[in-house]
Amino acid sequence: MNILKGLFKMCKYNVLVIGGDGRAYAIGKRLVADGHKVMFLPGNSACGELGIRIRFDSAIARNPRTIELCLEQGVKNKMPFDYVVSTALDGSELGLVDGFRSKGIPVYGVPKNCTTLESDRAFASRVCK
Repeated sequence: MNILKGLFKMCKYNVLVIGGDGRAYAIGKRLVADGHKVMFLPGNSACGELGIRIRFDSAIARNPRTIELCLEQGVKNKMPFDYVVSTALDGSELGLVDGFRSKGIPVYGVPKNCTTLESDRAFASRVCK
């Protein structure tokens, strides 16, 4: 949390938080408390109380246009993203972190090529031997 606090201390930003777990909520809550505007992808009902939720199903998440759809939602809600924070491994596995980086948006999260250790138990056990 100290990393995020240092990053966002000086200015007020529009931040997209990727994830729908307790981590996403906790990070979003802190960002809102610090005066930032937060949008969640997909978020959960508690996250919806802190900011705007972009609701989607897994089919949309696998859509090659997911990044553009998120950016369009940001513009539609008058909240273009300054930063993206990914708390979800799913977002990294689907390439969302890499996709936002390729659009020039700073992202705090794990790139797709680094998720194998976390998501593939057989690979992880071979690495740990």
